Amino acid sequence: WEKVTGAKKYEVWRATAEDGKYTKVGTSTKTSYTDTKASVGTTYYYKVVAAGSKSAYNSLKSAATNPVTALAAQPAVKVKVDSKTGVPVVSWGKVSGAVGYIVAYIDVTDFAETGAEPDEEYVLEHIQGVPTTKTSVMLTDTEPGRLYMITVVSVPKNEEYYSVPTDPQYVVSACATPKITGFIDEDSGKPGAYWNEVDGAEGYIVYRSTKSGSGYKALGIAYDTYFIDETAVKGKTYYYKVTAATDYSESALSNSVKLKSK
Repeated sequence: WEKVTGAKKYEVWRATAEDGKYTKVGTSTKTSYTDTKASVGTTYYYKVVAAGSKSAYNSLKSAATNPVTALAAQPAVKVKVDSKTGVPVVSWGKVSGAVGYIVAYIDVTDFAETGAEPDEEYVLEHIQGVPTTKTSVMLTDTEPGRLYMITVVSVPKNEEYYSVPTDPQYVVSACATPKITGFIDEDSGKPGAYWNEVDGAEGYIVYRSTKSGSGYKALGIAYDTYFIDETAVKGKTYYYKVTAATDYSESALSNSVKLKSK
């Protein structure tokens, strides 16, 4: 509503019928009010009173608002990538009155590259939904290196009054983390390592450090599942880790192996 000159606060009154009995539900010093006590699926009408320093100075009740039906509350959503699998994990807080949730997601990689927005036809054709009664979901059918737009709605007992979708969140799905095994090359005595092939990986980045727990720097990119460190100094001990990478993502660092160059 608009600000009223001289008003100290505003009283908000509510009824379930336009000509019904109005009950005061709250006050506000601002020009808006959120009815946090409204029941999902119930339709309300509201009137506002501009209150002065004394009740005798209060205005009459305003005209009734248009009817408003309370929807389920939006969940508070967090999105991350699982460090082991590279899969997006969507989680949220429990919403009072919700009996379930729907996680909706869509691959928008191609649009991110061009800067265009996906149109309604594309969204309807490609969007995927995961219904759940839990408060977290792993999006296991996503592809590594692809950008996904994710929203969540909460669903009350009367499904007609599901929440407004949450603001979109974006995440790039990554590859699973490789498992590395070290060896010493018989011919050169140089340290080497091999690892399992990871689905979706376009290459593997090898990291090296002289300490087991820190200081790892990228040494090179391998396009196969093994690597020999030709730059290793004879007699020096190194620690190695590897990640699986795409053009747009990189997995978490693997386990480390300790090797001494001969």
